Amino acid sequence: MAKIRLEPFTEAAIPAVQAFNERMRAGGSEFVFPDHPYADFLPKLPGRKSYQDMYLLLEGDDVRGGFILRWQDFAVNGEMHRIAHYKLPLSEGIVNPSYARLGLQIVRYALRIEPKIFALGMGSRERALPKMLEAMKWGMYDVPFSFSVGHGGAFVRNIKPLRTTEAREQLFDVAAALGVADIGIAAVHFGQRLRRRGLAALDRGPRPAVDDLTTPFDDWADDLWQRAMSHYTLCGVRDAEMLNLLYPAEDLRFIRLRIQRRGQVLGWAVCLDTQMHRHKQFGDMRVATIVDGLALPDHVRTVVDSATRHLLARGADMVVSNQGSAAWHSALLDCGFLDGPSNYIFAASPKLRQLLEPFDASSAGFHINRGDGDGPINL
Repeated sequence: MAKIRLEPFTEAAIPAVQAFNERMRAGGSEFVFPDHPYADFLPKLPGRKSYQDMYLLLEGDDVRGGFILRWQDFAVNGEMHRIAHYKLPLSEGIVNPSYARLGLQIVRYALRIEPKIFALGMGSRERALPKMLEAMKWGMYDVPFSFSVGHGGAFVRNIKPLRTTEAREQLFDVAAALGVADIGIAAVHFGQRLRRRGLAALDRGPRPAVDDLTTPFDDWADDLWQRAMSHYTLCGVRDAEMLNLLYPAEDLRFIRLRIQRRGQVLGWAVCLDTQMHRHKQFGDMRVATIVDGLALPDHVRTVVDSATRHLLARGADMVVSNQGSAAWHSALLDCGFLDGPSNYIFAASPKLRQLLEPFDASSAGFHINRGDGDGPINL
């Protein structure tokens, strides 16, 4: 392998990137690099606080790898820090053993640009990237995955990870046809609420107002951000400017909910409601996602409960969420959610981990969810 150099992705490199992607596909890679230097999500524009930079690793005129850094401001223990999400690190070593060591070199290049970076998602700790980052002393935290089923019949007919044998498929189909699945799963969720909250789970008092917003986030979101940010050890900025960048009012995919009681804003949640088609896990279910949200810890459960009821009332078969902070995860369980296996891993570079020490204790306050990193993709 000749000398490798790092360069920003420019238009001049488009043919070399396309050739790189062709080699990756030919070698059986499921991943390729963007074939143009203009990010589809958060492109770099004048005055924008959060944007993406793309970098290439070149050997002569040939692209051998690349990565993306998404820049964003985070509150870390109440203080603001500029941090980058380390995205899509790709090396030709995936398909060509001659470049096997390039993956490590890519990480080191990214750390030279910005020592405070994080990786997010990554599928499983058994995959190559998280194993390498853990060996490099990055802080690792599994963001919990929680779910609540609204329609038991649809769930057992479609949930691929549970329909693993022909006998199970037949059993689930019979349970769905007889209505047993609906009754059984509703009982499981109700039992979860009783275990977590006791008789409070039976509360039938007046519920908060839930506003389905059609206008941009404004001053009320700024006020909530200022009150809530210090309650989390790590939280990406969620003021009105950032929220309108991530979840613009004109993007009708997003369900943007504001929860109020007697005129006081308790919090907000951004959700999706997606009809799946032959999904590898959810089959043909209608899956709603609590993507993002913000509230003071005392109000989180109310926000989660209100958002979940709203999504189920829309007709979702199930509601899912990845929430890193203990307050949000606990609120989900209080509202009857169950935990499933998570493929959403947060990895903090050594410099970022230093800011978060003691890392394991601080992780209870990591307000990390699908609104961070790549945003709510694949949902």
